Amino acid sequence: MKIHIFTTECNYNYSLLKLLEKNINIDEHLFVFRRKKSGKYEYGHYLDSKILFIENFSKLIRELLPKLKQSEQIFFHYLPYGPSLFLWYFTPKLLKKSTWIIWGGDVYVYRNKWKSLKAFIYEILRSKIIKQFPRIAAFVKGDFEIVCRIYKTKAVYQPILYPIPIDFQLLSSLKKDYKSSGKKRILLGNSADPSNAHLEIINDLRAHKDKDFEIICPLSYNGSQEYIENVIKMGQNIFGNRFIPLLSSIAPNDYTNILLSIDVAIMNHKRQQGLGNILPVLFLEKKVYLRSDITSFLFFKKLGCKVYDTLMLKNDTFDTLFEADSIGFKNNAIIIQKLVSEQNCAQLWKNLIE
Repeated sequence: MKIHIFTTECNYNYSLLKLLEKNINIDEHLFVFRRKKSGKYEYGHYLDSKILFIENFSKLIRELLPKLKQSEQIFFHYLPYGPSLFLWYFTPKLLKKSTWIIWGGDVYVYRNKWKSLKAFIYEILRSKIIKQFPRIAAFVKGDFEIVCRIYKTKAVYQPILYPIPIDFQLLSSLKKDYKSSGKKRILLGNSADPSNAHLEIINDLRAHKDKDFEIICPLSYNGSQEYIENVIKMGQNIFGNRFIPLLSSIAPNDYTNILLSIDVAIMNHKRQQGLGNILPVLFLEKKVYLRSDITSFLFFKKLGCKVYDTLMLKNDTFDTLFEADSIGFKNNAIIIQKLVSEQNCAQLWKNLIE
């Protein structure tokens, strides 16, 4: 048996399960979620029979641990962070047949090591656990390289890509038919997570406050109310009603229309993050700014994509900010289309699992 351990249900995990069901034989697979069933996702009878929901630690020990001991392979889809680290620390035999599949945030928690005694203990456990993994899979190889540098692991790298829960064929059709309103628009960040460093970019854009453009700023999840209020206050103090915060979840089709309407996306994350937005924006031939000191910037550069550096944004004139490179952006779309194709995603997962 091959056991996959997820933290919680989400669009990416749902899309992955449907991809695996369609493209490989999952008769000997078990998919485990460390939360109660949300009821948001319809998997179908066959997949439902392969899914186990573990909502507490005692159920983990009682129901899952015996299965883990009998399993052939274990896949951690995001490395858990919490009391369950003690279980993995004391079961090194399980780790020897496990693969850690990096999401991003599960790499960078090492930065919190000195914030509390609990964080310090968790980081000690993580450092011991990570050294035991024979394989580590990641979309962005730079994240794996950071793990190697921080934790001195000798794990083998495996490239992987979660299917992006966006219909790129529909996106392509909408892109062909879309007619711009002519209004200049910037997409700032992808969430209310402070790692977006919104305030830094708002301050950089202050030099253009008298120009005619709008800033769309998604702030519907992953941030404290205090942080959200600070971003809105600064944005609207400088740009007035041209700073438009998105404070609630938006239907996929409506969000697609927002992505179509923008000219520039500024993703100032201080770690690898926001790929679910960056990939479709590049596919839509929009201008994308990323920080040059994070792993995803180098990743897209190596792919051959045309991306720009947020650290140089403050030096850009208004015309330069909105300047388009039609040839470079069309090339971006071609690269991303191949990268996120079902055929490519399925092959990467076959390589990992089989």
